[in-house]
Amino acid sequence: MINNNSILFNGITGMHLLVLVLSLVMFAGLVIYLALGVESRKRITGISFFIAVIGGIFFYSSYYVEMAAVNSESPMMAILPTLIAVGRMFVGVNGPMEQIVGIAQGLLKIPLEVCTFFYWLVHFLAYYSMASAAILALGEGMVRRLRLLLNMVSDIELIYGVNDTSLAIGRVLSEKRGTQVVFVGKAGAEQRNAIRQMKSILLEEKWAQKPGKELLKKLSVKKGRGRLALSALSEDINSNLTFALDLRDCLKKNGIKPHQTSLVLLGQEELDGAVLLAKGERYGYGFVKVFECEELVARLLMQKFPLCDVMAFDDEGRAKNNLNVLIYGFGRTGQEILRKIIANGQFEGSTLHVHVFDPQNDIRAGFFKERYATMLEQYDVSFHPYAAQSAESYNFVRKHAKELDYIVVAVGVERESREIANELLALLKRAGNLLPIARCSRSGVIYQRLEGEAESYYLQDAEFIYGGAMDEIAKQINHHYLGNQGSADQNWMNCDYYSRMSSRASADYLSALFKKLGIKDKNDLNPETLENLAKSEHRRWCAFHYSMEFCDMSREEWSKRAEDYVSKLEAWKQSGEGDAPRLSVGKDMVLRHHACLIDWDALDELSERENKLRQRTGNPKMVDYKEMDREAVLTVLEVISSL
Repeated sequence: MINNNSILFNGITGMHLLVLVLSLVMFAGLVIYLALGVESRKRITGISFFIAVIGGIFFYSSYYVEMAAVNSESPMMAILPTLIAVGRMFVGVNGPMEQIVGIAQGLLKIPLEVCTFFYWLVHFLAYYSMASAAILALGEGMVRRLRLLLNMVSDIELIYGVNDTSLAIGRVLSEKRGTQVVFVGKAGAEQRNAIRQMKSILLEEKWAQKPGKELLKKLSVKKGRGRLALSALSEDINSNLTFALDLRDCLKKNGIKPHQTSLVLLGQEELDGAVLLAKGERYGYGFVKVFECEELVARLLMQKFPLCDVMAFDDEGRAKNNLNVLIYGFGRTGQEILRKIIANGQFEGSTLHVHVFDPQNDIRAGFFKERYATMLEQYDVSFHPYAAQSAESYNFVRKHAKELDYIVVAVGVERESREIANELLALLKRAGNLLPIARCSRSGVIYQRLEGEAESYYLQDAEFIYGGAMDEIAKQINHHYLGNQGSADQNWMNCDYYSRMSSRASADYLSALFKKLGIKDKNDLNPETLENLAKSEHRRWCAFHYSMEFCDMSREEWSKRAEDYVSKLEAWKQSGEGDAPRLSVGKDMVLRHHACLIDWDALDELSERENKLRQRTGNPKMVDYKEMDREAVLTVLEVISSL
């Protein structure tokens, strides 16, 4: 039978409307809550738990204290029942509502309806906080297990190390179709949330940080199936190498083929690259790219803001002004920048002058000065033991403001770098010099102007590391010189560290110089321009070798090595055993001595001397070192024009 007093017949009262509105508001709150990040949801769950506990203790302690008084018991007898009743709230059990609300309403002196609402709100928050905690715990585990199962049909991008750089790169890699990104390492709350948002996996367990069979099983990496790409990007380069070596040994033990693997390593290219690459009978990763942030940033600076751009040239490609460079900061980044500036700042008709300001020059430059002593003897580099914002520094800038052509700030602290750049720009403006300033750090380069937006390039963009954009021309130059049937990428992987650096140096320097001079192909070259470019290239070649710790080879040393070569060749002819000794008289890679580290005008005499040796030993191939510099210019131009 229908009650004629029901809402259906009497309409919606004000209280009913209030309940309806509050229910909708709470439902909307739940929807918004589900859209929040995990860390925000955890905070809300914690707040709900706290409110539920406080409210539950109030309601149930009031009730049980009253019951104890009715039963003539001590109020202390209310403690355990209160705690049990509050605990039961979290699993959805409530006590005698009418009696509890009635007692609480008498204590609070508020309307019964309001007290009832708060009673149910406390129970709702208790039940909700428990359910939410369970969902968070179970859901996170389920999501991780599901994503690990997806590894069976995905390529794996395994990233060792959790930091700003690796997270930024992980975001780029996670957008690749058919790829699952897996992080290994310890992470903070915000970092975990960032990894979840990019739908990646975080492994913090010990078995993950010490690669073994269990890690390969979790990643579903099997012999002949799938691809595993490791990016070892921890800020500790020693741990990167250790992890890469441990994983390599694990892959070998489990029969994973080298072509299934690749490695990008933050470490020392010269030392680590050769050890980790598969070559011949040596097991290793199928592809290996090792980089140092400081060296990469210095190359990025030279590519995006080349030194030739601040130079003036005549119609034959000869420089019309000297190059004056100022560097602030001489930590690892500043040291790499100085090496690159010396190697890329050589132009026929110009002299390079570099001034380095750092209050800790005596400490920071000690080993650098010892290691690159010959380079510092050959070029005009002055070290000033003053801070960038010191009176001595600003007096120097004020005195030489009109002469400065290129300024780099590499003090390591972003806020300090920006302040220094702003102050320098103001000083230069007074002298009428609107020179931009490059701010460099381990993460990238910012080119700051007095007016207009700054240009920013970051290693975290991933294209510089993974896309190969920085090395594309260098690869093609190396491929051109080898002249074999292999691919440019394969030849690049097989060439040694020094050959890579040489190709990179040539590519960075000449590609920028051609662009500055408007040279697109051989038709843009006349004999005078080619000659000046060849002279500039020879100066660049010498500076690069000095920056790689080479020294010049004396005439006496060359003559001794020539006689040693003749003796070895005669002995080989008589024995007929093994391969003939190679002609490398003018280059000693062990001691890093080179006979070509001489002025352009002295190259003819060296060519003549070596050709006499070749005639003496029956070698029909003659050499012309000046012509080799001309050919180097034409070769790089041919590669660039073809690209």
